[in-house]
Parts: sequence; C-alpha cells; structure tokens
Amino acid sequence: MMCVKNLYFKAFAGRKAFYSKAYITILLIALSLVSSNFFTHASVVQLKIQAVDVRDAPLAGAKVTLFAPPPGAYLVAEAFTDSKGVATFTLTDPPDEVNVFVSWKDIVVAQSKIASQSGFSKIICNVGLIKVRVMSLTNKIVSSFRVSLTWGTYAGPKSVYNFTDKDGFAVFASMPLQSYNLDIYWFDTSYKVYSETFTPKPDTVYEVKAPLYEFLVEVRDTSGRPISNAEVVLGNSLKTFKSYTVNGISSFGNLFAGTYSLKVTYAGTVYRRMDVNIDSDKHVSIVVPAIKTYTLTVQVVDEYGKPLANSKVTVVDAENKVRGEVLTGSSGSVKFTLQEGIYRVYVVYGTQTSKEDVQLSSDKFQKIVVYTASNTLTQTTTPYFTGLDPTPIILVLASILIAIAIFFIIVKRISST
Repeated sequence: MMCVKNLYFKAFAGRKAFYSKAYITILLIALSLVSSNFFTHASVVQLKIQAVDVRDAPLAGAKVTLFAPPPGAYLVAEAFTDSKGVATFTLTDPPDEVNVFVSWKDIVVAQSKIASQSGFSKIICNVGLIKVRVMSLTNKIVSSFRVSLTWGTYAGPKSVYNFTDKDGFAVFASMPLQSYNLDIYWFDTSYKVYSETFTPKPDTVYEVKAPLYEFLVEVRDTSGRPISNAEVVLGNSLKTFKSYTVNGISSFGNLFAGTYSLKVTYAGTVYRRMDVNIDSDKHVSIVVPAIKTYTLTVQVVDEYGKPLANSKVTVVDAENKVRGEVLTGSSGSVKFTLQEGIYRVYVVYGTQTSKEDVQLSSDKFQKIVVYTASNTLTQTTTPYFTGLDPTPIILVLASILIAIAIFFIIVKRISST
C-alpha cells in the first residue's frame, strides 16, 4: 500500500513540474512576440530619381517604375517625373535594392538597379535629338517635305512628323534613340517618296538622298530671244505649281518620277499644253511666236497723290477675261505685259474701289486715284436766345389779382353785416 502511495505522489510531482515548464515556455514565447512588436518599427525611406536625356536635359513627364529584384519580383511603386525630371517616392519597408525602369513615349528608355536607401539617383536615358536632312540625288536641298517617324511601343505603333525647313532639316526633340521607320512624303501630300528603317545616333545628322528631280522650262520666241513673264504651270493629280519665266527660264525642283501636265501661257494666250514624263533632271524648250506686246504700268495713289501699297489691280480685256492680277508694292505700281487692245483696270484698296479704261497701243503709264478719306458732314445747331419765359410771371400776377379779389369780397361781406 505504501508503495502505491509513493508512486502516486511521484507521478503527481512529475506532472506538476511538466506543467510548470510548459507554462514558463509559453510565457517566454509570448513575451518575445510582444517585445518584438513593441520595439520593431516600420522602415520608411524617401527616394528621388531624376531622369535625363543624353545631353543631361531633364525629362518631364517620364514614367518611373520600381520593381523588387527577383526572386519574388513585385511592383514597389510608380510615379511620373516633374518639370525637373524628378520622380519622388516614399517607400515603406522597401527591399534593399530596386530595379528602376524609365519609360518615355511608351517605350523603356533606361533600366538600372539602385539601393533603396540611396536617397537620390540620376539615370541617363537613351533619349535625344533626332535630325534628319533630306537632299535630292543631285544634292539639292529638299524643303517643305513631311518627314514621319514610326516606332513600336507596348501600347502599339506610334508616329510623329515634321516638315523640312529651308535647309532641308526635320528636327525631332526628346526622342527615344531606337529603331524607326522613316517615311518622307512629297510636300504635304500622302505620296511617299522615300522609306527606310534607321537607328539614330546622338548628335548626329541622318542624311537622306531622295529620288527627286528638277524640271526646267525655257521659253523663247522664233528669233531665239528669251521671253520673260510667261506663265508656266506644271502639275499632277496631287499638286500644281505655277511660276513666271525670268529671262526665259522657269524651273521646278523636287519632283518625283512620274507624268506631269505642262501649260505655257504668254500675254493671255496659251501656246503649249503637253504631258511630260519626268524620270531624271529634264530640260524642255518652248518656242512662242514673236508677238508685239506692250507694258502697262499702273500706279495707285490716294487723293493726295500718296502711293497705296497692297492695292489689288486686275486687268480685264474686251472679252471680260482676266489678263493679270497683282498687289501693288510700296511704290503703288505694278506692270503688265499685254498685247495691243482695250482693257479695263480695276483697283481695290480696302473697301474703296476704282476703275479705268485703257487703250493700249504702246507702252503706257496709267495713274489711278482711289479716294480713301471719308467726308463726314456734321450739322451744328445754334441755339437762339429768346429771353425769359413769361409763364411764371403771369402765374404770379394772376395769383396776386385773385388774392386781391378775395380780400375785397371778404371786406364787403363784413361791412354789410
């Protein structure tokens, strides 16, 4: 019996010790968790990233994306740069390093890995100035042509365009320096004269030789003398050009290969219509019969004899056909080359008009006056002095007479009583 009792007490003591140890262990774990939560604070850092191009110019509006490095890569933050090219991030418990991606015009232009605690980092992006110069095959400048750049992005194809200036340059600022489809269009039309794929380099002019040609028209009379002021019109279904010969020559440049219609008019008469096939630089001579023509000089002046610039002068022949129309310069004068005949000259200056009939049988100078001053008649009414108004005086006198009459009536009644 004593043995059983001793065994019972030993078992009870062992169980009590076990529970005590378990209790202490649980208590220590709880204290550890509480202390870790109490003494541990979330880490918050501020990170600024500046995006610049290859010339160190800031990229405003660039998208900056931060990813945690693999394994377990995830999006940390995303922001756009300000006017100084800076994107500011406030990061809570960030990874030690982040992968930075800078996007510009829907394409990644820079990628880098930086420390989250760095505070500030500048990233140079593959963005710069693209200059394209367009020349003809004979090294003549091509101006006013539309130059288009197309590139692929994660949002689909994108394109921009610009026109070549007087020196043949088309300039594109802040462009990703990557592969482009380069398309050159004939002036402002939809006709493509050149196309290729190229990759621009920083601060490098990309020069293009487009297959364009020059067409020269020479107009002479039957004796071989050059004829000036002949009207030459050249065109196709896309565009029409008009010029006037100088010393018998009129030239048209930057023409693509194809068929054009040509019309030559002199002194109001059409002397040549023809189709011209242009596939290289070409020269055409047009012979015009010798015609006796005269010069009509018209000067437009106001009523004081002062020349009027920017007056529109139109010459119409006896059949009511317009033989010339031009604006006057600072001298108020214009010249027309016309055959012998009767003409009517119309002048428009602002809202004022004038016209004159001219008999032309030799060189003639005609002055036309346009009255520009507006005569405004102003009527002045002279007030007449008519003296004082008698109405108030009459009213006062009448009031006095009435008062006197009433006084006598009252006195008479009193005396009668």
